[in-house]
Amino acid sequence: MRTERPVRSRDSSRPASVLGFAIPILAFLRMAIREVTRDDLRKKTPLEWYNAELAKKPHDVGLWYAKGALLTKQGDHLEAIACFEKVTELDPDHNKGWDAEAGAYFRIGDYEKSVYALDRLLEIEEENETLWYRKGEALLKLGRYAEANSCYDKAIDLNPNYTDAWCGKGNALKGIGKEEKESTPPDKAKPASEDRTFKDALDCFKKVLQLNPKHHEARGSRGSLLCEMERYEEGLRDIDIATEANPYLYEPLLQKARVLQTQGQKRQAARVFESILKSSSSDGRPESIEGMYWKGIAATELGNTQIALDSYNRILALNPRHVSTWVAKGNTLTSMENHSQASECYDKALSLEPNQDDVWLMKGNSERDLGRLEDSLVSYDKAIAIAPMKIDARYSRGLVLYAVERMREAMGDFLHVLDLDSSHLGATKMKGAVESRLFERVEPALELSRSELKEKQGYSHPSSMEVLRSREPSKEELVFNGIRFFSQQKYKDAFECFSQAIELDDGDYTLWEWKGDTLVKLTRYSDAIECYDRAIKLKHRKGKGKEVSLPKVRGNVAGRGRARGRGKGLPILIPGGGGAGVGAATHKIGPQKQLDTDADTKFSIDKSDKSILDRLLDRPMTIGEISRLCETNMAVLYPRIEFLCSLGFIRRHRAIFTLDRGTRRICLYQTEKESYRALTA
Repeated sequence: MRTERPVRSRDSSRPASVLGFAIPILAFLRMAIREVTRDDLRKKTPLEWYNAELAKKPHDVGLWYAKGALLTKQGDHLEAIACFEKVTELDPDHNKGWDAEAGAYFRIGDYEKSVYALDRLLEIEEENETLWYRKGEALLKLGRYAEANSCYDKAIDLNPNYTDAWCGKGNALKGIGKEEKESTPPDKAKPASEDRTFKDALDCFKKVLQLNPKHHEARGSRGSLLCEMERYEEGLRDIDIATEANPYLYEPLLQKARVLQTQGQKRQAARVFESILKSSSSDGRPESIEGMYWKGIAATELGNTQIALDSYNRILALNPRHVSTWVAKGNTLTSMENHSQASECYDKALSLEPNQDDVWLMKGNSERDLGRLEDSLVSYDKAIAIAPMKIDARYSRGLVLYAVERMREAMGDFLHVLDLDSSHLGATKMKGAVESRLFERVEPALELSRSELKEKQGYSHPSSMEVLRSREPSKEELVFNGIRFFSQQKYKDAFECFSQAIELDDGDYTLWEWKGDTLVKLTRYSDAIECYDRAIKLKHRKGKGKEVSLPKVRGNVAGRGRARGRGKGLPILIPGGGGAGVGAATHKIGPQKQLDTDADTKFSIDKSDKSILDRLLDRPMTIGEISRLCETNMAVLYPRIEFLCSLGFIRRHRAIFTLDRGTRRICLYQTEKESYRALTA
């Protein structure tokens, strides 16, 4: 009998067999997928992965932020900024996005946009002291010192022991103090050591170092300020301590180098500049904008102009709006006498920040050196409109006005400079030059010592002789540059300018006088006397004066022997009161006597002749009186009288000699204003 085998249900038996087969397959598939994913990731960089993901999810704020953070880490700040801007566009309240955007803009030196981002962030987090501090730092970089100081105060109110904010406040007060000093006429300015704002800044740095003696930035900043206050020993000590601990404090290092330069320690200064160049990127990190900027400044100081330009170009590739770099690049090009490209750099800086009086001044100087005198006047006008109390632009404008023969306007500028700074040597000299044209007088000349000229800052411009030689300059250009070179002690260049000007107009007696003055400085005394003779003859023909001839002078004054022992003597022109000449009277003065400059005895050459001093002054004066005047007053001397001084007739003067129209004599006045009022009365 056939027994039926029980039929197994398909549903009960199938699962066991399928599962037994499927589990290994699923495991294999999982492993395969994992391997494929790993291979895919191996082929993509993190940045490529973010790009791929953002292509799928373009509105994912987290992905944009993460990509920006990655780019920041890689040093690609411009691309990072684009990501953070996308974050804040998608989510205007994304505080991390605004924070990162502000930081990225700060790193590339776009401080205006950094301030904007921080303002948006402060709307979200108003009580965050760190944000107020960071805004203060950005404003400090922009030179908006009062606003920066307010931000630091906010940070300190929220956290009274916030050392970085105290340090920032000190730097802001230092900037405010400098602005106040620049806007104060030199005659009214207090010494930097007595400046109240500077003292407040020192108190801030002191507070920081009390809270944290190892705050190297505060110590370096205090050192820089002490140097500004001419407390050099203390300042350099602070800078040395700070920069030994942190070699990336570039600004204090630069301050130290410049102090060493002014003290004549050029080798030590060069070593400091070299240390800035070496430290700016020596640790392998991506070089910062600030590091590249200070590297460029140091390279320019060392004369490595190509290194400087390379640094500036790298900054501008990252941030074409970096104003300070455009200015620094222009200054470097100016030092290379590439005035055309320098002017373009200043134009770029002014297009970004038009209210920079110093940049308008530098642009004007570049245009002047290119011979574009009318354009330079426009630039100087802009500088003066922004900062009317500053001297440099007004003095430079006066020089150009003199060159284009707008004498009364030039006189106004030089008098304004002297009102602000009565000891301004250049303005005193040029005022006399203008007076010689306005009042038809012999041109007054100031006897300047080499050391006095070197002490004057702000009037030295690079030589433009190459520019002049490259074309046919006008007489006015040659005269202007000759006077400028003379004031800079570039006497060979001045001689070349006056010689070329004489070739164009050999009948202008003032050119012969300038050439004579230049030859004196070159110790070519015989040639100088010939030039003076020519000038006197030309002026005498016009009936503007009378000659007084000095015979040859004997003496033993160092370096003057060649001038004394030759010829018929040194002619001297006494002006005829600004009117027509009164004849060619010649007055002989006897042999020179030995002078005791400390004795209070009348100086008389010959009983039959009036004293030379009686002729020069409105009353008899002793040699002792003149010696005492030498210590206290300015001197404006006629070129011939200057020669008398150099030959020993008169000790070097510090009084002011000018023409008295009523008595037709040269008189002594105690101030420049008295002198000018007497002339114009």
